Amino acid sequence: EMLRESVRLVNTTAETAKGKSIEMPSPVCALGTQPDSCGSIIPALLKEPYNLTPEEVHETLLNQKVEIVLTAHPTEVNRRTLLDKHHRIQLLLTEADNQRRHGDCTPYQKKLLDESLEREISLIWQSDELARSKPTVQTEAEMGTLVIENVMWKALPQYLRKLNATMISELGGTQFSLPLDATPFQISSWMGGDRDGNQNV
Repeated sequence: EMLRESVRLVNTTAETAKGKSIEMPSPVCALGTQPDSCGSIIPALLKEPYNLTPEEVHETLLNQKVEIVLTAHPTEVNRRTLLDKHHRIQLLLTEADNQRRHGDCTPYQKKLLDESLEREISLIWQSDELARSKPTVQTEAEMGTLVIENVMWKALPQYLRKLNATMISELGGTQFSLPLDATPFQISSWMGGDRDGNQNV
């Protein structure tokens, strides 16, 4: 169990470092770019062999519906408390990196950050990584809200802003923007609806 948590802490640190490595101190224009799903697919639809009009692409995107389904299947075995602790460690590492980059970290601030990191790591060592009792419907729902709070709350609006900007630039103007009332995403859940395969619960 200690080895597992050690590896998980290393992974948390690596994920934080990976996210920060994008923020290189070189000018933005000097960084290489790579095509993304929005920026490469929309222009491709306007050319051979598709030859769609901007209006057709715009209409299709407005009518697109994506359903994100939250499930209680054990693809994530970590308890919410542990996930929260690892998230706090990521935030502390990011704060420490930002202070190091800007050179405005006082010895007292550094001491506070070090103590906070030690405290979170200590709490992880003292926590049981597995839930020893069967999850309740409420526990399953809380895991779903964790995904919404920590991932979707930021990721979905960011994607919609990116899609809107790409539609405007690639389709030919603000008349092709994403309407404010557009709802291409729907969030559904199976949590609490399939208790050990019993469809009657």
